[in-house]
Amino acid sequence: VAENTAMAATAPTYKQVTLTPRTLGVFSRASWLITQLEAPEMTIRSSVLTPMQRALEWAIERYVINGNGTSQPVGVINAANTGRYMESRATSGTISLQDVTEMYARQLNQNNAVWIASPSTLPALLGLAASNVIAWNRDLTQGPPALLLGRPMYFSSAMPTLGNAGDIAFVDFAQYAMVLSDQVAIDVDTSAGFSSAQIAFRILAAFDGRPTVDAIVPYPSGTFDQSFYVVLNA
Repeated sequence: VAENTAMAATAPTYKQVTLTPRTLGVFSRASWLITQLEAPEMTIRSSVLTPMQRALEWAIERYVINGNGTSQPVGVINAANTGRYMESRATSGTISLQDVTEMYARQLNQNNAVWIASPSTLPALLGLAASNVIAWNRDLTQGPPALLLGRPMYFSSAMPTLGNAGDIAFVDFAQYAMVLSDQVAIDVDTSAGFSSAQIAFRILAAFDGRPTVDAIVPYPSGTFDQSFYVVLNA
């Protein structure tokens, strides 16, 4: 504003994001013989509890990425996320440099977003490095590149396979709200499989999550929509 001129007041609105913690659990049974083993490599934790905890972590990853919102979290690439932007694929069945650059342009916070992709996309993505334009930030002699167009790349089997909608996404996870219990409950029951000499193990956690922005953001001028959750369409 000009000097000695009053500024016009604005009244921004804030959106409340409601999370409903749900029970996420893993259940397993094992022979009572495992309690009799004394070898360090065959403890109850290493043989039973650690794989169960990994299964719990995998479930959280799957829901954060592709949860449908029905009695479960809303994932960033799922249709239940009304704030996602679906980028059209240039060529069916593969991923091109045009696809990733268009996705990059549609991301609202390029400096904080990360790439997530299905492991099945790796051959197509590595093919980008063979073009005249350098898309990766390190050469292939050091293994699969960690940065695509300067942003971190992660692979997850929770993503659809190559050629399907959502095989790669460019997401700002700072715009994803999540609640997860500080500690998991680990319970052991020796009565459930008493007659068959089995012990039951259960791990429980409280968990929910959803995107914080539920609409695509229009560009201030012109028709160029952007989003914190950019997903490549089929």
